Amino acid sequence: MIFVVCFGHFNADRLGATSGWWQLAKRIAAFGAVAALFFSALVASAAPAAAVIEPTACKISAPVSPAFHDPDTMPFVGDPDFVQYQATDGHGTYAGIAKTVSMRGPTFRVIRYSSGHITVLDTLVYLGVSFQPIDGSVKVVGIDGFGNVIVRVQRPGTWLGSYLGYRYDRAGHRSLLQDSPLWTSFSPVGVTPTGVVAGFAQYRGAAGNRIVEWTGAGRGTIHLLSAYLPDEAQALDRRGDIFYGNTVRLNNGQTVKLTTLGNLTYLNLQVHAASTNAGFGTSQYGNGSLGVRWIIPSVVSGSGTVQISPTRVGYLVWINAAGAGGDVVGDYPGNSSSDSGTRVLVTRTGKAYRLPPQFKPKYNTEPSVVIDDYGQVMYTGTDALPHLLSCPM
Repeated sequence: MIFVVCFGHFNADRLGATSGWWQLAKRIAAFGAVAALFFSALVASAAPAAAVIEPTACKISAPVSPAFHDPDTMPFVGDPDFVQYQATDGHGTYAGIAKTVSMRGPTFRVIRYSSGHITVLDTLVYLGVSFQPIDGSVKVVGIDGFGNVIVRVQRPGTWLGSYLGYRYDRAGHRSLLQDSPLWTSFSPVGVTPTGVVAGFAQYRGAAGNRIVEWTGAGRGTIHLLSAYLPDEAQALDRRGDIFYGNTVRLNNGQTVKLTTLGNLTYLNLQVHAASTNAGFGTSQYGNGSLGVRWIIPSVVSGSGTVQISPTRVGYLVWINAAGAGGDVVGDYPGNSSSDSGTRVLVTRTGKAYRLPPQFKPKYNTEPSVVIDDYGQVMYTGTDALPHLLSCPM
């Protein structure tokens, strides 16, 4: 069932006693000193040229979506209601979820916003099972160039950890992405402008995941792109390159490896977002992390494994979202964990703007932020409604 609301239009654009043990201890101490100097240099080199700019320098729209209410709403049960957008086509169309709690149970509406109109594409209810309110049970992973919305959904009637993928067209017609009876769960992670969807599948009785791809319209056609892997697909850039673990599968089938900042083997890395031809994420060390960017080539040549080194993004410590133009939203230094503390927009020109205070429900999580092709940010404010933030480049 389709429900359309007209709601105005905003047109704008993360020691031993022996000598042998003594020598070993000295080497460890020396290594620790070098490592400390290395990371001190990283942090020092990351200092921005100017201080973070307050959001008063930006334009903030009125709420882009109204609040959603059910006739039997239970306002004091569970997490509060909210509306958030999780994906954009980059040119004024957004899709996300509106969450409410009613007598029926936690309800997630999949919504699409374009030219001032809000379309309810689907309504999913989770009664008597575990659910996650933000980016958990229902998550919009992308919008293709035809306006189709790709959504990862917790299987109705199941507990967390079992997912499937839907494709919704502009009118709200839903297609289950083609799956296999051997799969216990499958999760799309992104879609290209041409409609190629990428994700990963889990097989019954088999360890690991398979990286998969769907091409075509509607249910699409499945392509298995990997053997069993310990890694899950994490992101898909607009060119069709798939990020999983420390590997990127280029859209021509070639693969490259991502390295950590400084190529130190004891560092970990995670990719959280992708843009046109780049992945954004964190290079982690001990209890800390640094926000970084990997630029991905379209073709690789020569023998051996091609490795891609990252560069710092401002002095962010976590990456939350990236736009096609290279604008990034991430966590500011001093946060104790991801999805907490102050978020900052680092524009393609290097300016850093503090985001306004955002909605924070239980579990210390925050709704998604989305960046369009022009650097405009859609975020959910303390009123639990989405707003557009436009800052000078």
